[in-house]
Amino acid sequence: MYRTWQAYFQSKGGDLADGAGTPSPLWVANEQAQWPMYDLAGFYVPAGAIPHVVNIRRVQGRDPVAYEIVVRFTEPRLVRATDSARTRITATWIVEQRAGRWLLANVLPQRTRNWHTERVGQIRYFVAPLLTFNRTRAIAAAKFVDSLTAAFDLPRLDALDYYVVPTVDAALDALGVDSPTRYGPSGGFSKPVNHQLFAGIPMWGENYRHELTHVVLLPLYRSGPLTIVGTEGVATWLGGTSGMTWKESVRSLRTFLRSHPTATLDSAITQGSIPQTDTYAAGAVLCDIVFRRGGTPAVRAFLTAGPGPNQVRAELLRLFGASWERIAREWRAAVDTIAAEGGPA
Repeated sequence: MYRTWQAYFQSKGGDLADGAGTPSPLWVANEQAQWPMYDLAGFYVPAGAIPHVVNIRRVQGRDPVAYEIVVRFTEPRLVRATDSARTRITATWIVEQRAGRWLLANVLPQRTRNWHTERVGQIRYFVAPLLTFNRTRAIAAAKFVDSLTAAFDLPRLDALDYYVVPTVDAALDALGVDSPTRYGPSGGFSKPVNHQLFAGIPMWGENYRHELTHVVLLPLYRSGPLTIVGTEGVATWLGGTSGMTWKESVRSLRTFLRSHPTATLDSAITQGSIPQTDTYAAGAVLCDIVFRRGGTPAVRAFLTAGPGPNQVRAELLRLFGASWERIAREWRAAVDTIAAEGGPA
């Protein structure tokens, strides 16, 4: 079992995240067929981290016999494997026998096998213990998925596995990931290519529209390299971010802009120039004013403008038919207007 895992790690060149979707003869075939990005835990292991296998333990009640292999990853400069301050992450995989061979698999099916399940439309919900399934939210989520698909003229989403958990940490644990950083009930994440969503924010639970947007718009994103101000902007516009509605996030952006008078639209479309949450809100405001000018087709054009600020700027100039200075002024005025509005989006 140890040798199987070691061979798998070496086959990825020490970079599990980059190779999380690369086919492997050392991984069970059914998971590779189900999930294009099949190594759910390995995706979170930083490149270059050094593995230390700390435990191999039998999974009780599993037939055929299976084991969990627990691996602690540390920074390359680590001297002692017990130096927890330099531990990056601990990840767990299943090792089981198939046709006389030891193969790797994810812990997710094992850890969620006793969770409550419900299906609403094309969404299959997995609800963590001690949580109560909210059907009203689930129905709203299914309607949102259908309406967003129609609005952007995209193929209907055939299926989505949606995991409802109390915290982001619980979501990571279900994947077999233990991070030194604790996130609490702050949000969630999706794996669009796998049609998976993990909602670790009870206030939205079964209707986490930010991540639903990422999953539904995947066919659009595949058209080419995109910019974060667009992809995260549209998800924030339609579903909020970081526990805030989109208008609340814009209020936060307005506060930031007032305390940083040198920050401009150029700052907002340049990744890393302003805080991440404010970047998302800035993109949401752009989506809103672009939509008001040209509807969904204009939003599509904005989202597929390109990966960098130069491409975004060029597309906005084309969509607005105005000078960059005028566009920047309109965006800044829209921030103030939206932030002043009350009530939900």
